Amino acid sequence: MKKIQRCTKCLIPATYPGTTFNESGVCNHCLEYKAQELLGEDQFLAKIKSKQGSQYDCVLGISGGKDSCYVAYLAKEKYNLRALAVCYDFPFLVDLARQNIKNVCESLNLDLIIIKSKNNLEYNLLRNH
Repeated sequence: MKKIQRCTKCLIPATYPGTTFNESGVCNHCLEYKAQELLGEDQFLAKIKSKQGSQYDCVLGISGGKDSCYVAYLAKEKYNLRALAVCYDFPFLVDLARQNIKNVCESLNLDLIIIKSKNNLEYNLLRNH
């Protein structure tokens, strides 16, 4: 069995599309990586406040998990943002998550848009994969 080359830094395999390695075995993805500069809370808020819309200040994705529910809480209660919550309701989303989304948006008085695919797209993609 042939051994697959992997990046010495991140372990991505050579079979990953578009991956090349330098002489030290480090992949192009690691070599091209630029660390994200964190803005800090003050700059983050200034950036959001500079983009205020007539109806909403921001759009936030909500999945019903604790992280996105907490972000919704922070946006509304701590930062007083007029947020539009958006959920992609895919067939594998559990009912508890759907209920969490509903409860959080109702309790925070957030507008919610739920997006669903047509014709069971996800099932068709999985079946034909």
